[in-house]
Amino acid sequence: MASPERIYEGPRRYHYLPLRKWSVSEAPPVGNFAFYGMRQSPLGTLKTQILEFSPAKLGQRQAYTFYMADGRSGENLQGTLRFWVYHVQLEDDLAVDINGQPVESGKIERFSAGEFRTGLPGVRYEISLADCPEFRGNNELGLRLKTTDAMDEIPYMEELDIFV
Repeated sequence: MASPERIYEGPRRYHYLPLRKWSVSEAPPVGNFAFYGMRQSPLGTLKTQILEFSPAKLGQRQAYTFYMADGRSGENLQGTLRFWVYHVQLEDDLAVDINGQPVESGKIERFSAGEFRTGLPGVRYEISLADCPEFRGNNELGLRLKTTDAMDEIPYMEELDIFV
């Protein structure tokens, strides 16, 4: 690196997604490793965040925690915060907040999830970082799914992608 001071001037990406997500084919015997089914390591560290919007949780806020160095001093950020919710439709009512501060619905863009995203039906949500409430080092993306049409599958969110 020619200039270490300039490293932070370049683009940055914060990408959170479940690695080695629990599945029947990869899971160890449940009796031996109960922690694995709870999405935790043997020492209790949260390894996989998946927000599930079952009928009992409709209307309740769920938090997806993430760390981000940018914005923690209150500076204005340029970029995009993007996440996917599967098994919902564009018309479904999803309230979004960052660290407890609501994001205006009109500032949230919605797109069909697309075939390249596992082939599951869903919605990709994008918010300009300039329209987001203030960030800090430890952050929460709060989601509250208020409505959904007849649910054949439980909607869920598991991936967050931030470009600064």
